[in-house]
Amino acid sequence: METARELFDKMPARNAFVWSSMGTGYFKAGNADEAQAVFDRIPVRNLVNWNTLIAGCSEKALEAFHSMLDDRIKPDEFTMAGVLSACAQLGSLEQARKVHSFIIQHRIRKNQFVLNGLVDMFAKCGDLAFARKIFDNMQWRNTECWNSMISALSSHGQSIEAIKLFSKMECSDQKPNAITLLAVLGACTHGGFVDEGLRIFNKFDVYGVAAAVEHYGCLVDLLDRAGRLREAYEIVKNMLVQPNEIKGAIKELGRLQQGAVQLILTFLNTKYTQAVVHVAPRWGLNTHAAKIPFLGDTPGL
Repeated sequence: METARELFDKMPARNAFVWSSMGTGYFKAGNADEAQAVFDRIPVRNLVNWNTLIAGCSEKALEAFHSMLDDRIKPDEFTMAGVLSACAQLGSLEQARKVHSFIIQHRIRKNQFVLNGLVDMFAKCGDLAFARKIFDNMQWRNTECWNSMISALSSHGQSIEAIKLFSKMECSDQKPNAITLLAVLGACTHGGFVDEGLRIFNKFDVYGVAAAVEHYGCLVDLLDRAGRLREAYEIVKNMLVQPNEIKGAIKELGRLQQGAVQLILTFLNTKYTQAVVHVAPRWGLNTHAAKIPFLGDTPGL
């Protein structure tokens, strides 16, 4: 951003595109304060400038949206996509309904971004029935939209519905990605659908997705809850974990059942003993395999 800023400061005149580009650059660099400072310097703000601010700073998106309306700038579908995303993170169903009413009253065009945003917002704000209604009425759904609905069903304990929806996605023109697969494996875990979880996991290559630590963790948790630790250990033995992923792997263990935690730690200890010994205690995890009866005295511990 330093080079871009130097060029920006040397410009004798700046149009709306230049101002927005600088703001977007700072947002992408994680420097929201500098992006806001750039926005505050814009002499006359237009729709593009406001959209940049709303999309880039979800914490202040609603405040910016109301300021934009006070400036008598008419929002478009890109404005509302940013507002919907902010509402989804806020989790307020009351606010979600207000924004939805605004979209209807002002006849905002419901393009793919707006429809995706509506599904995601209502799902995260707890109105799964309305989110599903919007989802079912969509003529076309991209992967992100499928992910929002499947993840919401899974996180709200509707495991069967999440798995059914995933099956529909498999028959659609959209391929599941790593996020989809983590959500549906989570649904299998919470619902106790071991065979379905294994079926999905064994198709990762078909989907073109490389299993990450989180996916292995979900599968191990699923097998552990079903009392099938020996199978889980065989899967763990074959998982591809790089040394630089150890910290993330151990952090992920914090949400698993104790048996699954000990299982993966046992395996990691045999391959990356020093990494586990140094990192595991920070997360309050035990690095011994004593609670896995069939393992006995595992070499390397």
